[in-house]
Amino acid sequence: MILSSDNAIASVCDANTSARYAIASVCDANASARYVIALACYANASACYVIASVCDANISACYVIALACYANASARYVIASVCDANASVCNLIASACKINLMAAFGGA
Repeated sequence: MILSSDNAIASVCDANTSARYAIASVCDANASARYVIALACYANASACYVIASVCDANISACYVIALACYANASARYVIASVCDANASVCNLIASACKINLMAAFGGA
């Protein structure tokens, strides 16, 4: 009877050990899956960081281009203003010449 009892205890212990082994295997599998998921997440995060860096670089480039365009527009505005001023001066000179010619030839 003692042997039977010992055998029963041993069976329970074996069952517990098997259950623990099964649980440990599941935990190992979960840990592996989590590790794989973590690697995938890390890779995605790295990819996102690279994409974000590229976007930042593009935004910076766009900002530089926009500044250059703004400077060009300002320069064009200055040039246009100078041209307008020159045209006005030319117009005044032409008017003065016309008046002088008219005066020289006795008006018209």
